[in-house]
Amino acid sequence: MMEDGEQKPGFIMREIQKNRCFKTGLMNGIISGLVGGLGYFLFTSNVRKAARFGLVTYGVGTLGFFTNCRVQWIVRKREEKLLKEALQNKILTEGTEDSFEKQLEREATDA
Repeated sequence: MMEDGEQKPGFIMREIQKNRCFKTGLMNGIISGLVGGLGYFLFTSNVRKAARFGLVTYGVGTLGFFTNCRVQWIVRKREEKLLKEALQNKILTEGTEDSFEKQLEREATDA
């Protein structure tokens, strides 16, 4: 039997499946590695250098796509959190003297 602290078989694969950025980065890295390696081979006809170039292109492509996706995800989460807080504040202050609409009305009458 498995205890609470033990990892189940396939734990890493489940985590990879949950992380959309990892999947996207990995797939784009594979494609960029294949295209880079084949393109280099077509231009130079050197198998060893083409394989190395394809491997380097795969690594750089995977890291690049993953980093870009992760940064965009973090920015979206931050914006989502700010929007959620703003909506909660609006709900809390709606109909009171502190509401945004009443503040605008006061500023319009003062001007």
